[in-house]
Order: sequence, then C-alpha cells, then structure tokens
Amino acid sequence: MNTTVTSLSEEEEQRIKVEILYENQRGIWACGTPYFSFKMLNPFDSPPWTDKYQRFSPVDIHSAQLPDPNWVWADPYWYIDKSEDVDEDGWEYSIIFQSNSWHGEYRFFRSFVRRRKWIRHRQLKDCKPTFADRQMRYPFPDSPKSTEELNPPKTDDIVTKLRECRIDRERFTLIKKYLETCEPSVLQTKIHDILCTLSYSSSRTRFLAMVNKQYPDIDTSQYLDDLDFYSDYKTVTAITSGKSS
Repeated sequence: MNTTVTSLSEEEEQRIKVEILYENQRGIWACGTPYFSFKMLNPFDSPPWTDKYQRFSPVDIHSAQLPDPNWVWADPYWYIDKSEDVDEDGWEYSIIFQSNSWHGEYRFFRSFVRRRKWIRHRQLKDCKPTFADRQMRYPFPDSPKSTEELNPPKTDDIVTKLRECRIDRERFTLIKKYLETCEPSVLQTKIHDILCTLSYSSSRTRFLAMVNKQYPDIDTSQYLDDLDFYSDYKTVTAITSGKSS
C-alpha cells in the first residue's frame, strides 16, 4: 500500500504520532538484471529492519506493537512513503547504507543497496467513546440477540482457530495438536495461511522447523520469503539441508 506523508497541525501532533520503519536490502547484478534481498545483507550493512534513526529494530511491520494501551492505530496498516525521490515501489538506492546520497532509480555501479520507508500513524484514545465503541459495549435494545449471534458456531478449521488466539504462545498450543493428527496433503495447503496468523518471524521460523521435522516429505522452501531475518532463514534451511542429506 502506498501513500505520502501529510503534515499535521500542532494540535494533531500532540495526539498523533508517526511510526517509521525502514526495510533494507542488498542486491547483485546477474544476467543483466538486478536482484535484491535482505538475505544478501553482510555484517557491515544495516539490519533488515531499522527505525527512523537507522538503528536496529527488533520488530518489523508485521510484529510492531503500540507502546501502551493509551494508543490506537490511526491507520489500518503500514504504508510505503512515496513522498521523496523513490521508484514506483518506494525504494531508494545508494552505494552503502551509511551514504548521505540516495536516488530513486537503479543506477549500475551506484545501487548496491536499497531501502524503503514504511509509516503508520498512532493516536491517543479519546476519553469519550466513539459511536462504534458505544454500539459494541451497549447494543441497541432492538438489536437481534439470536442464539447463533451470542454463541457463534464452532469450527474445526485450524486457520480460523489460530486467528481467534491473542498471542503466538496460544497458537502453538493448537499447532502442536494439529500437527500430530493432520494429513500431509491438507497441511501443505494450509502452511501459508498458518504463517500469516503468526505475529513474529521467530514464530514463523519455529512453525516451519516443526513441519520440516514432523513431515520431512513436505517442501517448505517456497515459504522462506515469509521470514524476516537472515538468522531465521538460516535456521530453517539448516533443517532442510539435514533432511536431504
């Protein structure tokens, strides 16, 4: 999703803050085409994700949390900032991450690394509940209250159950039981959806490792791009290499 950063009034700046994360990648030139990935970053590069000061960020756009319960997200999801000199996907290029010179188009021998800025606004909660809050907490007297609404039908679908969990620790309780009884052919069709329910890259790494261990015939290599950190990628590929040896 793409957007540009808009200026806030002085009053809005007191209530609304902008969270910024940078996604970083290194690239190579192969067969006349540039290829970029966080997996190519070397020890002297910036980490795959950094904050607005270019410092290491332990979270990414999938796992970032609000600082405390007094805040809510003003944006439904993270956006790519395209307000500066960037390409159509929001990337800006340079020779090294420490450079002060960045450009919005790929230039041969001057574009070894790239980064793009993700933004999301958060705002302080209003003291006065919104209409949606009031309707949720105090339903209208004439609102329907059928048994089906008060007690939604239960489902055996693992993905639905995982989405209802609050934290990854609860999800892994269900995942462990599911992996003990599921059919490999069914699991293969659900791996991507299960990965999408997990909040952290470390959780996605753990899940793929469990699949590799319990179902060695299932190829999980196509899901490695769902991992955010190079160390997670190495963990899973190490297990995959062990299967094939």
